[in-house]
Amino acid sequence: CFLFNRFSVGAIIDRPFQRERDRATAREGGGRNFFAKKFLPPLQNLFHFPFVCCIIVIYIQKLGENHMICCFTGHRSIPPEYMKELPYVLDYQIERLIVCGVTTFRGGGAIGFDTLAELVVLEKKEKYDFLRLELILPCRDQTSKWSARDKQIYDYILARADSVKYVSDKYTSGCMYARNRALVDGSDFCLAFCSSEKGGTAYTVNYARSHGVDVINTLEMMK
Repeated sequence: CFLFNRFSVGAIIDRPFQRERDRATAREGGGRNFFAKKFLPPLQNLFHFPFVCCIIVIYIQKLGENHMICCFTGHRSIPPEYMKELPYVLDYQIERLIVCGVTTFRGGGAIGFDTLAELVVLEKKEKYDFLRLELILPCRDQTSKWSARDKQIYDYILARADSVKYVSDKYTSGCMYARNRALVDGSDFCLAFCSSEKGGTAYTVNYARSHGVDVINTLEMMK
């Protein structure tokens, strides 16, 4: 697949903090930005003629008028055997959903799958200016026990989201599940990484299916 090149979890996590330097380099004549230097956007790989690419981009922008919504849900801890491939699958599926008419992506701000998906959306926003990233968070003290690095990435995403909503001011026994339901309510798609029949991710996937939301489990694409 054309997407599987020079792409890693480390690259996703580190890219946001390199972007300003990359832009400075580009302004000084040092070449394209980090994203363009590492790999070409999927549509440019599929269609080698610039004119066709322009037509496709215009088509996608028109689809933006549909205002479809996709939420994310997934495990905080991703098994090592999937960590290498998951970023490629996320990039491909998010691009595919945009082509299908999704303009708004919702994330829950959790470590792991949520963070990876939200960072991909922030990159896509530089390509498609009609995209929105909405964060629906369980509580304001969600990161109280997180590492400094995880908090840094969380704050980066929080500062660039188009909207932020808190289910609760402080942690409660039910705020996580309330957040999960809020993510699904009103969504057309649910992009997930679910490898268990128990826990918060399984609860969200089942809730989505019971409410007629199309669930895309990225795990099934990596087996």
